[in-house]
Amino acid sequence: MKSRRILLPVVLLCSCNVWGQASGGFGAVIGIVQDPARQGIPDTTVVLSNDALGVELTMNTSGDGWFNAPTVTPSPGYKLKATRAGFATWESEEFPVSTGEKVSFEITLQMAENAEGEARGGARLVEDTKSGISVTITPLAVDATPISDRRLNQLVPLAPMMNVVNSQPGLLVFHGVPFSNVFLTDGINTTNNYFQIRRGATSQVSLDGVQDFHVESAGFSAEFGGAMGGIVNTATRSGTTAYHGEAYEFYRNRSLQAEDRYAMGYNTRQLQHQAGANLGGPLYGSKLFFFVNGEFLHRNGQGLNRITNPLIADPAGTRILASNCQATAAQCSVVTRVLQSQMNVLVPLWDHSVRGLARIDYRRSDRNSFSVVGNAIEWHAPILAETEVVAPNGGLLGQPTVRERTRFAKAGWTVTGASKTNDARIGWFQDRISEYPTAAPQLVAGPVGISIAGTTVGASLPYPAVLPSEHRWDFVENANFLLGSHAIKVGVELLKTTDFAHYLRNAAGLYEYPTLTAFAQDFPLTGQRNYTTFSQTLGNADRTFDSRLFRAYAEDTWRPTGRITVDFALHYERPRLPQPSQVNPSFYQTAAINPPGLDLSPRVGVAYLVNERTVVRAGFGFYYAPYSGQLLDTLFLGNALGQTGISVNPNQSGAPVHPSLFQLTSQVPNGTTNVAFALAKFRNPYAQETTVAIERHIGAGTTVTLSLLHSRGIKLWTTQDANLAAPTATQTYTIANAARQATGTYTTQVWTGKVNANFAHAYQVENGGSSWYNGASLQVSKRMSHGISVAASYTFSHSIDNTGQSAPFATVSSATFNANYPGDKGNSAFDQRHRASIQWVWQPAPKGNSAAARHLLSGWQLSTMTTLASSQFATPVVTVEGQQFSGITMAYTSSLNGSGGWARVPFLPIDNLKTGPEYNVDARLVRTIPVTERIQVRLMFEAFNAFNTQYNTSVNTIAYTAMGLPPGVTTGTRSGTLVPAPGVGNGIASHGYPDGTNARRAQVALRIVF
Repeated sequence: MKSRRILLPVVLLCSCNVWGQASGGFGAVIGIVQDPARQGIPDTTVVLSNDALGVELTMNTSGDGWFNAPTVTPSPGYKLKATRAGFATWESEEFPVSTGEKVSFEITLQMAENAEGEARGGARLVEDTKSGISVTITPLAVDATPISDRRLNQLVPLAPMMNVVNSQPGLLVFHGVPFSNVFLTDGINTTNNYFQIRRGATSQVSLDGVQDFHVESAGFSAEFGGAMGGIVNTATRSGTTAYHGEAYEFYRNRSLQAEDRYAMGYNTRQLQHQAGANLGGPLYGSKLFFFVNGEFLHRNGQGLNRITNPLIADPAGTRILASNCQATAAQCSVVTRVLQSQMNVLVPLWDHSVRGLARIDYRRSDRNSFSVVGNAIEWHAPILAETEVVAPNGGLLGQPTVRERTRFAKAGWTVTGASKTNDARIGWFQDRISEYPTAAPQLVAGPVGISIAGTTVGASLPYPAVLPSEHRWDFVENANFLLGSHAIKVGVELLKTTDFAHYLRNAAGLYEYPTLTAFAQDFPLTGQRNYTTFSQTLGNADRTFDSRLFRAYAEDTWRPTGRITVDFALHYERPRLPQPSQVNPSFYQTAAINPPGLDLSPRVGVAYLVNERTVVRAGFGFYYAPYSGQLLDTLFLGNALGQTGISVNPNQSGAPVHPSLFQLTSQVPNGTTNVAFALAKFRNPYAQETTVAIERHIGAGTTVTLSLLHSRGIKLWTTQDANLAAPTATQTYTIANAARQATGTYTTQVWTGKVNANFAHAYQVENGGSSWYNGASLQVSKRMSHGISVAASYTFSHSIDNTGQSAPFATVSSATFNANYPGDKGNSAFDQRHRASIQWVWQPAPKGNSAAARHLLSGWQLSTMTTLASSQFATPVVTVEGQQFSGITMAYTSSLNGSGGWARVPFLPIDNLKTGPEYNVDARLVRTIPVTERIQVRLMFEAFNAFNTQYNTSVNTIAYTAMGLPPGVTTGTRSGTLVPAPGVGNGIASHGYPDGTNARRAQVALRIVF
């Protein structure tokens, strides 16, 4: 209880946000007890109970009649009872409480005369205590929705203002911001924070171990920080006073599956078994409960390695196109034979995982409860097994095998008083990702990496790697209490994260070629250098670094009347970042990584209850992104002393000849070493979010919510090459048609010089990016009644940013023109104008006395998850073939202007290539057969993309090739010409997550419930 005394002064100094805010992993029950004149009745005893959980919580109302239970375990079957001497007694019907949900009651008690009096009340029909945009995924939705691989990803899109990035399967993007989502399990951060962008959500917990979960799209309360995107808060299942168990198996064979639209008739269909069991119940009376779950998955299939690049292959992707090779006949013959062996090759794809969950709940008394949760998963598969059944441009051959081990544990203690609650928890999280190389005889040049116009034809990973092994301790404490009509909540959180990595990027070297011709001229050991760039990293592969984060917040929600709620909040974060152990004497900036001075997030919200069926809400707040381990790793190694990363141009002295690589740093040519550092005033990005919503209850347990969101991303991470000297020349490209006839010109600045000739790139990480998101969403929620439940959301939005492409170290973006970020302002890479997600469940409930009707219709359940979405977009790019103009030497030949930045076509709009719309229906049919009073058998049939409406996830983005000389000519005056590439915008992939394809998959299942 000492922690309460420590936190109390914070409350007295600062009052801030959300009435009855549900703590992480909990729901909340709040309300007011009043007399018929609508005056609050103080000192009323309010009892919240749940017989199945053995819960009985006693509260006293405040001086204004309010009560607050902020740490309610998510479950159905709760009851509320209000009693006061001299007044009538009121008791509710049973009601459910979900994670993140705040169930609000209004109770009216009349003075009793002769022991008689009237009492009325009930839960409010609309949510009048929140100001953000969110959705609660109920236990029914979790249990009844068809979900491939039994992961939560397919349900998260029920949240508004978000979409799934088809070009990066499994990546969840909230309001156009592609990073800093937070995934919580029982209130503990279970996000691998090393990665800035990573697919999936809370994959370590089996669906059978999930009670429900809450998705915060925008405007979340002050308890939550470290996210500019969204928050997914999952609650695990608890044991009850009755024993309950289930055993299940899902079986998928190849007979009912459709082929991927780009599989060209090859058999890439899958065989899958997924089985598990769970058991829960009392261990000791009505005080100690347990729940355990175990599950395994085995999937086997084949993937197809293709080459569809129009600069290499014919339009059908069946053979190497002879006209794409303008080298000698002998050279072209050699590379054609080698690359043809990689085209349309079947590769084994498999996916194996084992996971388990255990939870103990000890309810010592109605005031003290303890819980301990542990979860573990081991996953083993080729790296592309869950995202690409058909790889359009290489990558399946020799793809690394990944072994991921994830562990999570949490211990929590909740102390509840009549008007005060304290919630303390400690969590431990580990995620270790190891990668192992795989041999493939078709690969070119052994372990050396080779890329031709973006198509992988060489090794992906030459040596074993660990990237990363992340350990984190998470300490959280929250305190809640009432002061009249104010609900006060304060809390602190301390996170300590340790990242270990064993990895050298391009350890065996990577040769990047612009065209098939350039590769052919180098490949047969000719001694020529026609590549664009050679990259390699040398040095010590091992590093370990720690980071710490302290958070504190305070919330005050004031209810001046029964209709108005005003929220004030303040959230503070202070990171402690790892510091480099060495400094590069040529770049003093590599000496330190400076943390931000003040990450202070004010948040305010207001809700007005127009009438019992309608509420209007508005909110505004600041939300900061965390520092990813990937970025810290880059800056930690940025001095180029522990690890030396190099970028070599073919015209530099000492440049290697394919397939050579460097063995020692002493062999590295001068002027090829890269460094990376952050500005002295470098800080983490943040978003300013404004939300407005109106919610209306239209009857039959149905609510409709219209929400508006404006999100402004500020100080997004960007990078410039600080070693590029300012351009002093301009050059003009000729724009040609397919017949190579001039149709126009394009003039650009050209970068030719360096500030320090002893180095290559000097990546200066800064805060030059911005984003803008405007969205409107419509949500419909219908609780189960008359055999039907519905959860649906539709979002119309527009996302804009100026962050360009990802930089080489994948955490920040680089511009088309060095440091000119406004020049890249356009539609976001994650922009999607329309997206609708609809989940519904139908359970027919026959009426009447007909035994035949009851027998035929009872026990059936039909459910679907439907996605209707407009096209996503891609940006056309240009491939540059060597130096383009006589008389000057471009600093880098990976872009038209020599800067080495984003290689988009600068005279075409950003993101003007459409991938096409998405229409997908997942369906499940269930028949429940009672065996005995306590045993049921459920037979299930599931189909994913049941109507096989496959959709494109990627298109060909190569729009032009820049050529300094005509095809086949090796000498002469160079004058850059842009020649259009065939097939730009054509679909090349129909990927999906977690099955690697969006073609129809089907499976049968058996579940025994006892």
